[in-house]
Amino acid sequence: MAEEAVQKHFADSVVDGKSADQIKIVGMVIEHLARNGVFGPGLLYDSPFMEPSPDGPDGNFEGAEIENFLERVRTMNRTAPIDAPADVG
Repeated sequence: MAEEAVQKHFADSVVDGKSADQIKIVGMVIEHLARNGVFGPGLLYDSPFMEPSPDGPDGNFEGAEIENFLERVRTMNRTAPIDAPADVG
């Protein structure tokens, strides 16, 4: 998956007002999606995504923010190329 397209899809997740940890997590997800084409939301609760907070994304995002973020991940997964690797966690 083209990293530029993934970055554009998540642009609202890294705007001003987001914490450094939120931006770091979003950046790691973008890198994973660009490399693998898909991202299993369960990976957010594994290393290295747990490094910014021992509570995973729940420790860095509020309820509505995490739901919005996960919906963006699901949308990217649905639009992934058919030949994308199956590393979805």
